[in-house]
Amino acid sequence: MNLRSSLPALVMTLLAANACSPRASLPSLPTAPMSTEAQAIYRTLLVDQLVQDGQPEKAMEVLQELIATHPAEELYLELASLAWRLNRFPEALSTLAEAVKRYPQSRSLRTTQARALATRGRHEDAALTLTEYLAFHPDDSEVRTQAAAHFLDAAQPRKAIETLAPIPRDKRDARYYFLQGKALIRQGQLTQGIAQLEEAAGLDPEAEEIWIEMALAHERQGNLQDAERILSELVRLGKGGDALAMHLLELNVRLKNPDKGLAVFLEAMPSQETVLGGAHFLIDQGLLDHAATLLESITSQGEPSPEVRLTWGFLEAKRRNHAHALEILAPIPEDGPLGVRTVSLRLLILQDMGKMDEAEAQAREAVRRFPQEPSLRVILADILEDAQKGDEAEGVLRRGLEQTPDSSQLLYRLGMLLEERGRKAEAMETMERLIAAHPDHADGLNYVGYTLAEEGRDLERAERLIRSALAQEPNNGYFLDSLAWVLFRQGRFKLAWAEIQRAVAVVDDPIIWEHYGDIAAALGLYPQARHGYTQALRLQSKNAKAIHAKLRALGGGPR
Repeated sequence: MNLRSSLPALVMTLLAANACSPRASLPSLPTAPMSTEAQAIYRTLLVDQLVQDGQPEKAMEVLQELIATHPAEELYLELASLAWRLNRFPEALSTLAEAVKRYPQSRSLRTTQARALATRGRHEDAALTLTEYLAFHPDDSEVRTQAAAHFLDAAQPRKAIETLAPIPRDKRDARYYFLQGKALIRQGQLTQGIAQLEEAAGLDPEAEEIWIEMALAHERQGNLQDAERILSELVRLGKGGDALAMHLLELNVRLKNPDKGLAVFLEAMPSQETVLGGAHFLIDQGLLDHAATLLESITSQGEPSPEVRLTWGFLEAKRRNHAHALEILAPIPEDGPLGVRTVSLRLLILQDMGKMDEAEAQAREAVRRFPQEPSLRVILADILEDAQKGDEAEGVLRRGLEQTPDSSQLLYRLGMLLEERGRKAEAMETMERLIAAHPDHADGLNYVGYTLAEEGRDLERAERLIRSALAQEPNNGYFLDSLAWVLFRQGRFKLAWAEIQRAVAVVDDPIIWEHYGDIAAALGLYPQARHGYTQALRLQSKNAKAIHAKLRALGGGPR
């Protein structure tokens, strides 16, 4: 019996007493005994009234009593919904699990349970509850696609493909082809995946998620032009938003076409925050004029905000328009949220201008005003070290660590200062302290790993640390060099050769080129070894005497 659709005459009797009230109150339980069915109907009405009166906890209590005597799918769903609204997520999931156990073939319970599990990040469990439902209803194509989507979210593309397979060809819609394409792409089958996405786009050309997935697959294949063409068309149609505009800008820069990237980016009319992000990206790429064009799209509209001024000042500093940069930064209040960053940039500009005395005086004042800001202490330490005041620089950093003992900025800078001053054991101790407090600090991981490799000890740990750093920055040339060097120290010359070639393709550094020469020589690749050593000398290696000796040693080797 459905309690919500079948209300006998007793219900009207229960409500009649309240008919003249300006506001309906909770129906009172009659003094005469009620049948079980009548009590159930009463509790159903009570739940509705309690929810309307903003008493969901009491409504849940009544629902639990009602389920104990008159269980129904709808009641379980309402109880779970109330628990969810009260952020009692485990209770909601427990309620749904109990309901599914009682009604294993219920579509509404299974799909609700799947959504709830997915919301809590349990994508595999969401897929599995729908798979159990499909054992009873294998022809439910809609639930089948939902299960496949959850398997994809659980990073199980093979199971997604297996789940989709039984859907007959005449029921394969755009959603089917989209999920099939995504699953194939996740398995590395890019060409087949793109073909499925093209089928999906043919059935639903307005679905931007299909086109975005297709473009990203083309990008993974190295077909940057196709990816750019698809995404640009989405922007032209007014779709995609800020994230797409930013990605297109980056993609066009990779294609050596920043002019088009800039035009498409502006056509997307992104938010000011995204424009500033785009400007910073272009500055990092050395495309200063393009960054200026982006900023002008904001500054031409009126008085620039402090955020815009900070980015604008940074750009002008990069252009070495130091006086203009300082003028732009001047209106930013130092006691505002951007104060420390503004002061930091101003100090760096003074350093770049060679005004070291002024920079030192202002840096000391900044540290006095903002004693808890590690970045300002790092800048002051840099200035002092440049002025041959190493002891003072060390003191500035150590006093900062007394206030913030686990500061990653202070620990790393102190470690590097000790390294530069020849106190390698203390530097290593400081860097070990850094990665103990910050196990994901990529530069710290690389330092410790590379130092271990240089010293020829604990090479397995050295490799592990360097690979952890590379997991965060896979294209960092210095990290690649460290990996090559630890592999070389392990005697794994072929693997080291592969990594050092990647490193020199990214960074032009004398130490890395010397490593290139050493690894090539170990493999008997003497022409490549000579090339590496010659490049190191070209870059004015501090190890020139040893490199010349290595070149002489190659003299009798095969050419």
